[in-house]
Amino acid sequence: MEIARFNKRVFSYLVDFLISIGIGAGCSVPLFMFAVLPWYFSMMISFLICYVVYLLINVPVMYFSKGRSFGAFIFGIKTVTKENGTISSRNIWVKQLYLGLIPFVVANAIYMLVVHTEQTLFDRITNTIVIDIKNSETLNDTLPESEKDNPEA
Repeated sequence: MEIARFNKRVFSYLVDFLISIGIGAGCSVPLFMFAVLPWYFSMMISFLICYVVYLLINVPVMYFSKGRSFGAFIFGIKTVTKENGTISSRNIWVKQLYLGLIPFVVANAIYMLVVHTEQTLFDRITNTIVIDIKNSETLNDTLPESEKDNPEA
């Protein structure tokens, strides 16, 4: 298993985020068209809608795909636990609750850059890693049979 690079993780997150922003903004158009509330309340409600859409899309997708979001599918990465490789629904919820909030994403990125690690703060909290499936499959194909799927060997 090869840990996914920082750039793949960032672009994967951006894909997920842009999908939820697009759908959330589309759902928020009536708030601004009818202008019942002041613009700043409408903006706050719009951000809340985008956050809820982010959770409603990414949590089920990650749960049913065993650790992959839409962005992760595109960039060939997957979230797994260090022990047995399957991510629990609790870990999915913890990661997605925090990754849906921009300040936590910024703090997470700064942490990765400062500590010089490919594991984020939320990966450490949930004891997960994000692996690069494409490179792991390529690497796995070149190994002898005795060493396949056994990174400790």
